[in-house]
Amino acid sequence: MSSKERRQSSIPDSVENAVWLNPDDQSVYWSQNVLDFYYGGDSQFCYSTYMGQTPLDREWWGGVLGYCGDGYMQETHVRAWCNKLIQDRETKYRRGTSSSNTFRWTILPPNFIDLLAEQDNDAYGYATGSVELYPPFWDVDTVYIPVSKEKEGWVILKIDMHSLKITVYFTNKCDALNCGERFCIHRRIHQILVEFESLFLWFLGRIQYWENAGLSEADALDYTGDVVWPTSEHRVGRNSGVILCMLLQNLVQNSVLPNWQERNMQDACMRYRRFMADQLYSARFIPH
Repeated sequence: MSSKERRQSSIPDSVENAVWLNPDDQSVYWSQNVLDFYYGGDSQFCYSTYMGQTPLDREWWGGVLGYCGDGYMQETHVRAWCNKLIQDRETKYRRGTSSSNTFRWTILPPNFIDLLAEQDNDAYGYATGSVELYPPFWDVDTVYIPVSKEKEGWVILKIDMHSLKITVYFTNKCDALNCGERFCIHRRIHQILVEFESLFLWFLGRIQYWENAGLSEADALDYTGDVVWPTSEHRVGRNSGVILCMLLQNLVQNSVLPNWQERNMQDACMRYRRFMADQLYSARFIPH
């Protein structure tokens, strides 16, 4: 990619030295950027505030960068990015730098539907505000849920909490010749939606959503259709998780989805991976 094309890209350039989110007296001894850490860092693993007490080894960082795991992003990588976006939301909200309406959204973790099916207590925490940083459903207009079905099957469910209209964002264009076959991601996700509808409506009743939101109870989700982004003729394959993270960032910032103008999708995805890794690594800290 030419220097002119890079200047026109919406993906930030990589950083040479991390600007630490949580500096302390040990920061000077840390590898100064994520590549240094990956290729021979100061320790076998480190911690990021976006993943709490979970130790993140070089293979984990290599997964973000696209060097490990055959290039596929794992659920834990997407979870870290969701945590970053939700923490950014809280930080900006407290600073009061934008209208309060800007922050009327939440992102649930990628395993939320599994938690819902298992009636796990954590599902209630994410929805009622008892988990730190996560606002209760009745204080937001939109809920985003990243969902994975196979390595290449990342999608986002966008739910309007007032109308219960649901839109599915696909990161992979379906092969029209095989659409609807048993291995088609569209068919698999729609099967998930059928099961999700009854679970979600039951769950809203359990958390007393209707009473807290001051709304009349609904008995169905209103499925409004699919959106595929980017609108490329080629399958994004192993970059599905990266595209999902790009898409989430655009959606929560209430940005118009840009036309995909990157001539080289692989190059663009690798640069966004580095941007993600830089952001996650800059939140390095030492747990106490």
